Amino acid sequence: MIEHYLQHVEAAFAEDGPLAEAMRRRGRTYRPSQPQFEYAMACARTFVADTVPGKGAPVTLLEAETGTGKSLGYLVPLALFAAHTGKRGAISTFTLHLLEQLNSTEIPIAIEVAEALTGKRLTHARRVGLRNWLSRPRIKRLQVEIINDPTSDKSLVSYLDDLADFAEAGNTLLEWTAHNGPLPEAIRVGDICLSASAEPGAEEYVEHVARSNAADLLIVSHALTAMDLGQYGRLLSAEGAAPIAALVIDEADTLPGVIRSHYQVHLSSLQLLTAALYMKGANRAAFESHIADFKALTDQLIQDVPRTYRQSAASKRMVNLGDGKNGTYRVQFQKVAAGLLTELRRGMKAAQKGGAETDVLELKVFEGELAMFTDCCERMSDYKIPGVSFSPVLAIPAFNVVPFDASRMASLLWRESKDSQETLRSAVVMTSATLDAPGADDSSFTGFMAEIGLNPQYHNVRRDLSGRYAPEDFGRMTFHLSPPHAPRPSRVVEAESESDDDFTNPEWVSYCARTLAHIAGLEGRCLVLANSYRDTQALASAARALGVTPLEHSQGTPLSEAVGRFVETPGSMLISPTAWEGLNLPGLVDHLVVTRLPIQNTSSSFLGMYREVLLSRGKTEAEAFRRIRTIAQNNASRKLKQGLGRGIRAADDRVEVWILDPRFPLPDRLAPAGASPHYRRFANAIPVRFRSKPLAATYPKAKLIEWAAVDALGA
Repeated sequence: MIEHYLQHVEAAFAEDGPLAEAMRRRGRTYRPSQPQFEYAMACARTFVADTVPGKGAPVTLLEAETGTGKSLGYLVPLALFAAHTGKRGAISTFTLHLLEQLNSTEIPIAIEVAEALTGKRLTHARRVGLRNWLSRPRIKRLQVEIINDPTSDKSLVSYLDDLADFAEAGNTLLEWTAHNGPLPEAIRVGDICLSASAEPGAEEYVEHVARSNAADLLIVSHALTAMDLGQYGRLLSAEGAAPIAALVIDEADTLPGVIRSHYQVHLSSLQLLTAALYMKGANRAAFESHIADFKALTDQLIQDVPRTYRQSAASKRMVNLGDGKNGTYRVQFQKVAAGLLTELRRGMKAAQKGGAETDVLELKVFEGELAMFTDCCERMSDYKIPGVSFSPVLAIPAFNVVPFDASRMASLLWRESKDSQETLRSAVVMTSATLDAPGADDSSFTGFMAEIGLNPQYHNVRRDLSGRYAPEDFGRMTFHLSPPHAPRPSRVVEAESESDDDFTNPEWVSYCARTLAHIAGLEGRCLVLANSYRDTQALASAARALGVTPLEHSQGTPLSEAVGRFVETPGSMLISPTAWEGLNLPGLVDHLVVTRLPIQNTSSSFLGMYREVLLSRGKTEAEAFRRIRTIAQNNASRKLKQGLGRGIRAADDRVEVWILDPRFPLPDRLAPAGASPHYRRFANAIPVRFRSKPLAATYPKAKLIEWAAVDALGA
């Protein structure tokens, strides 16, 4: 069977094979390539590789640059595996854009190829979690509560009208937040999504689950993968459904972050007041009294903890309760949380006794988060710490659990069940355009394996099948780089500064705007990658002052709307902070602008608290700083590589790249003597063919944006 299966995979990728025919029928061109063929064969051999006793099923790590043909490179072998064996396959992705593209376009092609070679017609389905399924009855109930509450924000009524219409069209919460941003603070997921498959309005979800359980190929988000592992200890296999025998985790570099977020807690006083609505009488009064204690204790903390010790994250502040300096406060906040937990459980018992099962399920969500916080306070660990955050503007405190080390949590991925030490029985391919940070060792993927909890000593890591793949000839990319004397994006401010706005250098904004005005006078469309909505707004405003009319992707509006206008309008310019990955616009991006290197501030809430963890382990300030700077730069170089990939999506694409951050390294012929080595790694985000391949290398020939720098500095 294995030999026959591998022969079919080879035949699928032949020049005039079934894959070429399936793509021709859809008006697409298929160009056979050796990198795609080798990538596909590595996937196929993984799916049929032997399980090793004590180490489990095979795990292969495959990195494939844009243009390799990654999606069909794993989908065709996966579909043929399901057709040959009768076993189920699954794909897990991070971005909604890729999930939708695979589900609607690429998986049907793979199924057609498998049918042409085997005669078997496969089925496929998408699966979303219960808490991602929008419930129209819940949305309408919340609207009534807001209308009847004189203190509530009435603007939420129209917001919920739009959400109800969105749900009516069969969309999910994942799609809503992808298009519209996070939910308002006053709305919890439990207010608008299902919590039980037996509640009113859940019939469609029950049918959805039945279809996905019967499908040969299943596609899910990383969020559902992480939830299944964390809560149920199983890998995408519902009770009564056949197990998943082969799994592809695409965009695998994002999985550690998704796993961390699954174990993260952010439970605000406003959300706790929502929980109080499910309680009655003295129970509710006692619960609300504990909320008042929580607010009062936070007010005291704000006064006691010096501003320089608090960590800034946009308009919020967070205090690390895991630090010994805050031990007294940790005990006090744990006591308040324990009081809330006690009253919450009393409310759950009362609701259960009264037959209000839906209320029990709602309160259970709050119970889980409070229990995680109190447990984190009680049992300190190296990989997650308790904290309290608060908004100086809104005066809303929140309990937090901040997870750091995803590898321990991800270890569930390599076990068959949560309560078992048995090894995984599903073959796994982990793939992405950027598994390790660009510039990492070409063969080991050591950094990524450490992030995801993989250890070749204990797990069946197939290093002989793992590897990196890149197209030999795919598009053309030329570069315009900022000279060292161009304005930097950020400026030094006083430590007492309250606003992140103070960190953006207005001279740099002017420099960017003048460059955008220059590009607007050239032919073609321009995609501008910003680091935040704040930067997006500042850059768009400055560009308009110079007569440019960019499309601004503002917070709370769908990226798809802005992209639609970008596609429809020749010569248009789109500025967005969310277009770094998942956006596929072949032939439409003539100019790609990277406004600044996407480096997370090392004093951000997450990295700032991680610094304190390192110091508590005995690291020096210098050692801690180097560690968090490495994390920030590795994440940034991955994101930069993804962003550059937006410029070339088809073999004949030609894009001019403009990098407006003078920290980006210049090629040797332009680099000044004594240039800092700290940012050299970012050059590795450029595809290798444009860095060093004969004839194709354009980075060494980059041009300086000299006129723009001089003009901006003299303005």
